[in-house]
Amino acid sequence: MRKVILHYHLFKNAGTSVDAAFKKAFGTDKCSEKEFPNQRGLNHKGVREWIESSPNITYFSSHTALLPPPNIKGVEIFPILFIRHPLDRIVSAYTFEKKAKPSNLGGILANNTSLSGYIEVRLAINNDRSIRDFQTFKLSHMFASQEGSELEHASKAIENLPFIGLVDSFDASISELEDLLQKFGFDDLSLAPQHANISQSENTTIDKRLENLRERLGEGLWQRISSANENDLIIYDMVKNLPRGDV
Repeated sequence: MRKVILHYHLFKNAGTSVDAAFKKAFGTDKCSEKEFPNQRGLNHKGVREWIESSPNITYFSSHTALLPPPNIKGVEIFPILFIRHPLDRIVSAYTFEKKAKPSNLGGILANNTSLSGYIEVRLAINNDRSIRDFQTFKLSHMFASQEGSELEHASKAIENLPFIGLVDSFDASISELEDLLQKFGFDDLSLAPQHANISQSENTTIDKRLENLRERLGEGLWQRISSANENDLIIYDMVKNLPRGDV
């Protein structure tokens, strides 16, 4: 049985650091990254064909692959993803897009307004999930074909996925992931935490960053963005309290 790892690289959830750890462990020639269309059917078909057509690749990573992992005869897939405090994630997204070339909506907004303005505009756009329960939305695809709410689907995904890391416990999460993957079949795997693509502010504690953010936004906007991420805050707490390893 071929065994592979599929990383659902959620934007600004330490995915670049995760990719770096696996590239160091396996070598870049055993790792592949690819993006897919948003349409569910085309997305799943593309991910399945990507894995099937890449027999020499062990580690697959994509920002846009949708759960659930494909069922492929002769292939056992270990899916991984990381969850982050949703409000901390928004600051990281804004900081990243402000530094990037303004070629998309996020980049244009970040380069032309403050963090508060960035949040205000994105909240005003209907169906923009980039800072509105983004992680709940992504996880919910795992059981989207079944009855139930988005939060119910996301909660069920947490219960069924073999590993979900926590960004603010990154090193401990990587250690847990190493142990799980060794048991999965990668006996000699050694994962060393890598810290790539992070801002200076992310070196402070999560509590301090959230305290600073609340002061920066003011109570009104803090409450609005918290309300817009009510489900993500529930999801974050669920992952934070998972009874697994040191996470």
